[in-house]
Amino acid sequence: MQFIELGETTVKQLHQATVTTTYEDYQHLQDCVKWLEELTTELNKVSDYDEKNKKFIITASAEDIKNLVSKWFNK
Repeated sequence: MQFIELGETTVKQLHQATVTTTYEDYQHLQDCVKWLEELTTELNKVSDYDEKNKKFIITASAEDIKNLVSKWFNK
């Protein structure tokens, strides 16, 4: 990757860079994070973690998941 070849100083400068944004952009990002948290909460209600297989299992029907995501997406 190119930025790694630029050296340690440049990488530090990239990490310390200041990002400016408008309040509207900031508010939009906050809203998106909130919506994603709400969707995650709803999806967690219809899933379970299988310790043995180390995988998440969806416990709701495909139709329920479709409705849940559609409801969230249309907010």
